Amino acid sequence: MSPRAYAIDAPSLQSAMAMEDRHQSLLALSDDAAEAAIAFMEKRPPVFQDR
Repeated sequence: MSPRAYAIDAPSLQSAMAMEDRHQSLLALSDDAAEAAIAFMEKRPPVFQDR
């Protein structure tokens, strides 16, 4: 992944870490996160729906 993919607009490292924490929490609740866990347990490739 390019360094540009990591570019964020945060005034400090602490602020950037808080933003990352919020984003990770929201993503963990997504349908795709659930699909990833289920697919892993069923030993099959995940079928993501971008949800």
